[in-house]
Amino acid sequence: MAIELKPNAIPGASDGNKLVLQECVATSWNGTISFSTPSAGTTTLDLGAIANSSVTQEASKTEKKSEDGQVQKVSSTYTYKTTADLMQEDKDLLDFIAHTVKGKRYLEMIYRGYINAKYQWIFKFGEVTAQLNSVRPGDGVNNKYEFTGLKINAAQTLTSTFLATISALLTLTGFPTVAVTIPLADQQAVVEV
Repeated sequence: MAIELKPNAIPGASDGNKLVLQECVATSWNGTISFSTPSAGTTTLDLGAIANSSVTQEASKTEKKSEDGQVQKVSSTYTYKTTADLMQEDKDLLDFIAHTVKGKRYLEMIYRGYINAKYQWIFKFGEVTAQLNSVRPGDGVNNKYEFTGLKINAAQTLTSTFLATISALLTLTGFPTVAVTIPLADQQAVVEV
């Protein structure tokens, strides 16, 4: 990894705009996570155009001080979130966001843009918040999406075969098709291809 001046690493206004979910088998959450059989539109989903999105890792910090007021230890916990404004408001997508996601877990794959001459994706496991937000008159950005990352108990490797299947099912451009590992310590993976 090289931290240096990279002018092409500054995202443009038209970057991003792809949000993909793959349903997980919820009973397999300990150890290696398994997936429902990939099927475009039912267990493997392209949520359509996104007006805007945000991927965050939020820290909650606790400082432990000694009697003299000096900080002796700092501990942090992290919350991984994605929020987005989905532009589609068809019945299928509204029903999915409001009802189908309840009690289910997903692998989220969100495209962040073509950055520094590479396609950048972020992968994490978690749950979609069930909600409905349809406003009229609408400007095409009313359907809210929220995803909260859940703790994985072991590093998760997504095989090249699995990723190639997702790419082919949804006709994705610039999608990783080599194995991707989500490290236990990181709980998410930023991938560039």
